[in-house]
Amino acid sequence: DSKLQVKFPSRVDNASVSVAFSCVRVPHTHDSFAVVIECLSKSSSWKKIVYSGDTMPCKKLVDAGQGATVLIHEATLEDCMAEEAATKSHSTVSQALDVGKQMGAELVLLTHFSQRYAKVPDLGGTGLHDDQDAKILDA
Repeated sequence: DSKLQVKFPSRVDNASVSVAFSCVRVPHTHDSFAVVIECLSKSSSWKKIVYSGDTMPCKKLVDAGQGATVLIHEATLEDCMAEEAATKSHSTVSQALDVGKQMGAELVLLTHFSQRYAKVPDLGGTGLHDDQDAKILDA
């Protein structure tokens, strides 16, 4: 795992924004990493963006993503396919949402749905209701 700090000029107020990039090794294939982008500038409206890449639930990712503003996490398989998800080192919808809950993420954006789904996977076991708790973007 590694960390890199960079300063970018802000297009909003001409101030510089300090950002730290770090990689977290995640369980998928031999060299799979998640990325954590952390804003170090106090005046920023966001603190941390975390991108899981392909992975099954991972404590190292939860630890690195503590207090994330946004978690972008893969949710390749429905909850009823948890065994297949584990075999293929992917996450189910509920597992990805649980990772977000454990890290205290303000927003969880699910991605990487399997092509087997014509639309969004079934959210039945997640406790989410489309009209109340989840904003679903169906591209």
